[in-house]
Amino acid sequence: MTGTRLGLPAAGHGALAGIAMVIGACACFSVLDTTTKYVSTWVPLLMALWFRYAFQAVATTLVVLPLRGTKVLRTRHLLFQCLRGALLLASSLFAFASLKHMPVGEFTAIVMISPLAITVLRPRCSRKRCHHCGGCWLPVVSPARW
Repeated sequence: MTGTRLGLPAAGHGALAGIAMVIGACACFSVLDTTTKYVSTWVPLLMALWFRYAFQAVATTLVVLPLRGTKVLRTRHLLFQCLRGALLLASSLFAFASLKHMPVGEFTAIVMISPLAITVLRPRCSRKRCHHCGGCWLPVVSPARW
């Protein structure tokens, strides 16, 4: 059976679109890291963080709110959302501060290793067994992951 008969996209067009999106994402990350390094030399760290998240909040609101309405603003787990926001802020604060002291290439390499670290720690933190067939490593080595 072909992929289209199973309800999956055709391999040719979908693969090329996926490759283009990954290349675009990597380019965006490179530009973001580089601009962060240069901006952090001109303005205070907290001002750069404030502008980044203010711009992101306005842009996301302009796109998502008309599409999904106010139901996207409701949550059943406010505490977890606040904790997630605080961790994201701390992560960005540390990232912006570290870019003042290290080259962009090394910073990006360290940040990109996080999927591997998450995969290694997942069985220990979630108390789920990792079968010997390599299922835990599939997200790390799979081309679809990158």
